Order: sequence, then structure tokens, then C-alpha cells
Amino acid sequence: MRVAAEASETRAALAAAWAGLPHALRGPTQFLGRHYAGCSATIGAMPRCDFTCSGCYLGKDANLMRPRPVEEMKTQMRVIRSWLGPAGNLQLTDGEVTLRGEAELVELIAYARRIGLVPMLMTHGETFRRKPGLLERLMTNGGLTEVSFHVDTTMRGRRDGYARAATEADLDGLRTEFAQMIRTARRRTGRRLEAASTVTRCGARRGHSRRALGAHRRRNGGSATSPGRGLARTSRLQPLRAGPRLETRHALRPALSP
Repeated sequence: MRVAAEASETRAALAAAWAGLPHALRGPTQFLGRHYAGCSATIGAMPRCDFTCSGCYLGKDANLMRPRPVEEMKTQMRVIRSWLGPAGNLQLTDGEVTLRGEAELVELIAYARRIGLVPMLMTHGETFRRKPGLLERLMTNGGLTEVSFHVDTTMRGRRDGYARAATEADLDGLRTEFAQMIRTARRRTGRRLEAASTVTRCGARRGHSRRALGAHRRRNGGSATSPGRGLARTSRLQPLRAGPRLETRHALRPALSP
């Protein structure tokens, strides 16, 4: 009965998403309304952030705001669940959500999974570098199965040599570090963890970034995502654009080998 009910709910969510599309977008390659009902994100989970990235969408008062209460966030999730249906994709994001207390973060992740959502934690990753073992605890105690790391040259806030990165290639060592962190978390917990990352291409450096990231991906068994043509087929998130010369994309990455 549960499988039948979820199948019916999924069909209803897909139909609603399709009905909301303009006719011009209902082409043969349109995934929305056919394969998924969309993607959603939390608002207010943690407005503050300890980075000052050049492409940030946060308001100037974000670091003065308090995170919304856990119960309010759960209410948001229930609304999102009613819209997306079973296994709906939820981005746990806002400012930097890993700055929220660990117990509350675990509770939010676990609740999202309990009501049938698939939460992806969006992060700059620096908290995981400062707090070894946090990623594993979110996996074992909260059930986290997806994480997205923001790594590119628009970021301001790294506390080591990567703060001076001038090109995407300068960040390859950091990407390798996060790739190893993911492998280690999988090995230690024995659990699945899918990882995504960002790639930013700016002006004349686009070609160099593409070549550098492609080489990094080959060296690390798929641990970097090059912004190639296949992105739209693998992405669960929509491209984010910040002006005519700056383009940041997210792509769900293939599983890394242990």
C-alpha cells in the first residue's frame, strides 16, 4: 500500500510541475515534470556565513540574523515535501548551515529523511576542515547522503594558502583534499555519500579552467566536475548566473571510488 501511495503521489507531483511549465519549455529534453518535480531549499536555516564571496546573494545584515527555530524549519520541510513528493531534492542551505549547532543540524537532516525528502548539505567545506569527524557524524547520526562543496575563485574566507588562489587550477589541491575527505567518510562509516561541487568560469580564463579541471578530474577518478556539455543531463540544480561574465554551476558528481 505504501509503494502504491507514493507512486500516486509522485505522479501527482510530476503532473503539477509539468502543468506549471510554459508551453515553450515542454520540449522532448525537458526533465521537469517528467523525471522530477523540481528542487527546493530551506530559508533561514543559518543566515550567517564566515565567508565574504564576491558573488554572494546574502543581504548586508545576514550576519546579524539568528537562525530560524528547528520546528519552523521542519514546517518548511513539510511544505516542500507536499510540493516535491517522495524523494524530493532538498538543499539544506542559506548562509553557511554548518555553523548551526551540530545537534540541530543532525535533527534537521534526520527529519528531512524521515518525511521522505533527500537533503543535500550545501557548504563551503571549511567547517569540515576545522572539525574532523563532523561529516561522518552527520552521515551516521543524521543520515546525510549528499553534500555539495562550493570551491571556486569567487570565494573569500579560506584561512590558508587557498585564500590567495587566482585561478581555478590553484584550487585543485583543495578539491583533492575534499575528495579524500569524502572517500574517508565513506570508508569509516560504510555508508553512501554522493558529492557535488561548483565550477566558476570567468571571462578569458574559461578555457584554462576547463582544461585544468579536466586534468584534475582524470587524476582523481572523477573528483572534479568540468563545466562541459553533459552538465545539464546530470545536474539536480539549476545554473546560477551572476552577470554576463560570471557563471557558476552545480553538478551531481558520479560516486568516487573508495
